[in-house]
Amino acid sequence: MTQTAFTETPVDALQQGLANIRNRFLLAVYDHILVFEKYVEDIETSGATQATLDDVAARCHKLAGTAPTLGFGEIGDRAREIEMSIASREASQTADATWKETKTNFNTFLELLETSIDVWGE
Repeated sequence: MTQTAFTETPVDALQQGLANIRNRFLLAVYDHILVFEKYVEDIETSGATQATLDDVAARCHKLAGTAPTLGFGEIGDRAREIEMSIASREASQTADATWKETKTNFNTFLELLETSIDVWGE
């Protein structure tokens, strides 16, 4: 019976698995960027809707939960800030008013996502 050499250690396998998860996360971030950019375009053209803001908050919620686990703590923190900003709006406040309050932080967040893709996606 011939034995074959086992060259991959459990640590190597774990690191490769984590690298694969991280790469899938970065692909998902890229998809979020595309959707976020479309929302910004729509809001700038037609105004904000609550449905759009709810989807932005939901996407930020996902990023806030996943990003820190994969070593992207700043993305997680910024995502949580956007999510909470949208979620804490006054009942009488319009979607446009909420967007106006959130827009600067959101644009900074979007730049962070784009930079992360540029740096880590290579």
